[in-house]
Amino acid sequence: LDALYYAADSDKSESLTSYFNRTQAFRVIPATAGYFYALGQFCRPLLSFGPDYDDASTGILGSLVAIPELRNVLSEKGRQSKPRGAGWERGCLFDVIDSLGAGTALQTHFDGASILVCDDLGSETADFIMVQPARAGRRKRVVFIHAKASSVRRECSASDLHDVCAQAQKNLREVSLFGVGLDRKHEKWDDPWNGLPHTQGPVTRRIRIAPRGTSAEQEITRVVQDPSADREVWIIVGNLLQRTALSDYLHERNPRGNAVQAAYLLLSTISNTAAAGAC
Repeated sequence: LDALYYAADSDKSESLTSYFNRTQAFRVIPATAGYFYALGQFCRPLLSFGPDYDDASTGILGSLVAIPELRNVLSEKGRQSKPRGAGWERGCLFDVIDSLGAGTALQTHFDGASILVCDDLGSETADFIMVQPARAGRRKRVVFIHAKASSVRRECSASDLHDVCAQAQKNLREVSLFGVGLDRKHEKWDDPWNGLPHTQGPVTRRIRIAPRGTSAEQEITRVVQDPSADREVWIIVGNLLQRTALSDYLHERNPRGNAVQAAYLLLSTISNTAAAGAC
């Protein structure tokens, strides 16, 4: 290629292959079906999507819990906080979490919460962090909650999932049993939540639930570092993913690209969370 094509302008001495390598302006399409080329290697996907897809080998669909009411949640934080900074706009995803899923199928999952803190914005570990004491055969647990909602009706939005899955994975260090703690979060939690310019009006209290006289930061850290406690990461989404739709798409003869992307995003999040000792 360099012998056949060269720059007519003497000021541009770069060769054609050098230009291609520098800009990566090409695609390698292997002759063997089922392989692709990326980052200098030929790769073959280990997951076999299609009519014979078996979720038992990945647990992607098994990790999803369908909450019918979330189909109608079109906003993550709302446009206007409640009067006097009492909370988030009624019906938005933050409000659903703040109300512990009241009136939805989420309510049972929030049952018995003793601590709930909004850690959104700034150097956040999660949008919300919750602690639940042991109850009815369930071990005590700390839950790091990440939220995402779409104003446009979607059954499987890989782009929105990418954002929230990336958020969940980048903070796994603080979820781990051997993590570094919450790094003086109380200084942040003493201040109001302020979502400007997207949400008008502050929310006065970030610590939404906590026993009187208890340091939420210290109690969360204590549970995270307790080997007998469970550590969990929840991704709660509104109007951007339907479990049945994703299942149908992954079982199609030629699965659509956005469903495959969503599946790999979820699998990566599940695997990395498990590696951090959480679920």
